[in-house]
Amino acid sequence: MITIHTKHKTGLTFDIPSFVIEGLDELFATAHKKYDGNVVLKISLPHRPRTTKEDSQNHKIRGDCKAISDQFIKHDPKFTPGFVHSMLKAFAVKEKYYPFIKIGGEIIPVSEADLSVEEASRFIEYIELFSDENNLWLVRKDKEGTYRSIGGRTREEMEEYK
Repeated sequence: MITIHTKHKTGLTFDIPSFVIEGLDELFATAHKKYDGNVVLKISLPHRPRTTKEDSQNHKIRGDCKAISDQFIKHDPKFTPGFVHSMLKAFAVKEKYYPFIKIGGEIIPVSEADLSVEEASRFIEYIELFSDENNLWLVRKDKEGTYRSIGGRTREEMEEYK
């Protein structure tokens, strides 16, 4: 059992199983050698982990950024998928579609790896909104395969839209 004293009278107490403590020996040895014995303990509220498989939120975010990049990069080579991803994240923070923290008065987007399922959904919602407002297509999938969609239109609606 580990107790951390805080400003609160009760403090925090963690009951850590022995097999976890045994597994930490290597971590603490590395911390001692490389980081002057320091480690980082992250405490956060529980959230559902996201997957990274096909049809996952992560796959959708990356695919949408690639689709937007493909449309911009013809005009300016700096619009790589990574650049578009960073740009959309910054825009989404500004529009309150992406969580952030403030450090020294600066707004810093949280790591995408730390997003909850709901927070990632909000980011996807913003990407779709951005593409709709800018008349950009995104790749969507239906039972027939993939197709380009503008404004969330179905394959059939896109045929009429053309």
